[in-house]
Amino acid sequence: MQNIKSKYITQDGTLDESVIGIEFRDGLAAIKSSSGYSPDNKAGSQQVVDSYILQYLEKVSNDLNSNNSAKLIPNLLTIILQNAKSSGIKNINLNTDVITKIISLFKSEDRPAKKNKSKDKRKIVLDAAMIVFSRNGFHETHVDQIADFAGVAKGTVYRYFKSKEDILKEIIKANNELLTKELTLIFNKDGHILELIKEAIAYYVEFFDSNKDLYKILTHSPWILKDISDHFYKNIISHLNVVRRRVFNLTREGIVKPTDFYTVFYGIFGFIDGVIQKWFRRNCEYSLKDELPVIIEVLYYGFVSEGERKNIFI
Repeated sequence: MQNIKSKYITQDGTLDESVIGIEFRDGLAAIKSSSGYSPDNKAGSQQVVDSYILQYLEKVSNDLNSNNSAKLIPNLLTIILQNAKSSGIKNINLNTDVITKIISLFKSEDRPAKKNKSKDKRKIVLDAAMIVFSRNGFHETHVDQIADFAGVAKGTVYRYFKSKEDILKEIIKANNELLTKELTLIFNKDGHILELIKEAIAYYVEFFDSNKDLYKILTHSPWILKDISDHFYKNIISHLNVVRRRVFNLTREGIVKPTDFYTVFYGIFGFIDGVIQKWFRRNCEYSLKDELPVIIEVLYYGFVSEGERKNIFI
C-alpha cells in the first residue's frame, strides 16, 4: 500500500472530500467576514473570492503533486466548485491567466497509468450511476442512461455489474463502509466520549453535505430496495459497541441518564436525518454544516430552557 502523507488523500488513494470541504468552507467563511469582502462592493468581493479559490486550489494541488497524485487535481477542482456553490458562490471569474495557472498545476508525468484503466472505468460507472439514480429515480433509470452519462459502452457497464440493482447495492455498500470506518476511527480515539460523539455527528453531517446524491437515493429508494437502505443505517448502529460501553460507564457515574442506548442512538440518527431532510427540501441552498450548532444544542441540552424544564417537569 502506498505511504500517503497528505491529509487530503485517503489510504485508498482517493481525495478526502470531507477534509477538503470543511477546510475550504471554513476558509471561505473567514474571507466573507474579512474587511476586504463587502456585499455592497460586488466587484471587489468577487475578486476576493476568486483569489481565495485559486489560492486554495494551488495549495492543495501542490500537496497532491508532492505526493505524486496530480491525477486527482480535476476531481479537486470539481469538489471546490461544488463546495463554492453550496456556500452561495454562484459565479467565479476565470480569466486567461487563471486558466493558465490551473493548467500549470498538472504534471504530465503523473498521468494515470493504463493498468489502472479498468479500475477507473468501474468507478466512473458508479459515479455516473449515483447521479443518474438521483436525478431520475431507480425505476426510471436504464443501464443505457448510466452508460451514456459515464461515457462508456453499455457492454462496459455489464462487464462490471450484472444489473442496475447490482450497481445500486455497490454504491450503498461502498459509502456505508466508508462512513462506518470513519465513525469507528473517531470513537476509538482517546478523549471524552461526549466530545467524540459531537465529532462523529459533525462528520456524519459533513458526509451527507458532500454526498447529496447518495442521500437522495437512500431516502427515495423504491420499496423493493428498502432492505438495502435500511441496512445502511443498521450497519452503522452495529459498529457502536465501543460507544455503548463507554456511555454505560458514564451512566454509572451519573453523567448520562440511564436510558436505552439503542433507543437514544436511533433517535439521534432520526433527528439528524430530519434536519438533513429539511436542508434537502430547501434544495441544499446552504451548507448543512450551518445546522450543527442547533443539532448539538438540541441533542445535548434539549430545546426547552433550563428554567422552564424545572417548572414543567418537576
